[in-house]
Amino acid sequence: MKNSILLSTLFASFFSLSVFAQQANKNKESLGKNIVSFTPIQMMITDDSESPDPTIGLSYERILDNEIISLRIPFYASLQNPYYYILPTIKLYPGRQGTAKYAVGPQFLIGFGEDSYTKYVNTGSGYYYQTVNYQRKQFGFLINNSLNITVAKNFYLGLDGGIGVIYSDNKPNYSYNGLELSPFGDSDIKVAFQLNCNFGVRF
Repeated sequence: MKNSILLSTLFASFFSLSVFAQQANKNKESLGKNIVSFTPIQMMITDDSESPDPTIGLSYERILDNEIISLRIPFYASLQNPYYYILPTIKLYPGRQGTAKYAVGPQFLIGFGEDSYTKYVNTGSGYYYQTVNYQRKQFGFLINNSLNITVAKNFYLGLDGGIGVIYSDNKPNYSYNGLELSPFGDSDIKVAFQLNCNFGVRF
């Protein structure tokens, strides 16, 4: 619940800033169609039963010649665990490129890496909890919203956020008393969030 309230507040601020930036978008000079950016911090949630995962990352965006559609490929690494995210994104800009441009589009999420969970083990005469390491894989779909701000011709700032669902997660699902509900993964669809700021070069 706290995560949802925090992210709702951040998204509201994000949209307010994007509307303001669209009103200020008056510079129509030709801008580069390639953007390479660095994300110093991103908050990622792919399981609302877990704490947000802070990540760091790099991305490349290619804007097509029509200046309305682009493909962005971000790669993020968790700062807490050996876990990684790839989020291929199709961005749709409502109009040609300019100093400040808002975009929306579909975003796919691929998460993978080493993770762990705690398993309840009943020995008959007692019980204990066992930490199990495994290779976790997650797949999801989000609706991405972003704001590109070209401060100078080759200097780029961006805000990027998405909300959607995780529809596949192989994290084993156990009940509180150790009953194995699904050893092949949690079948519940989970809410996914991501929010970051990034900067880089445009050419």
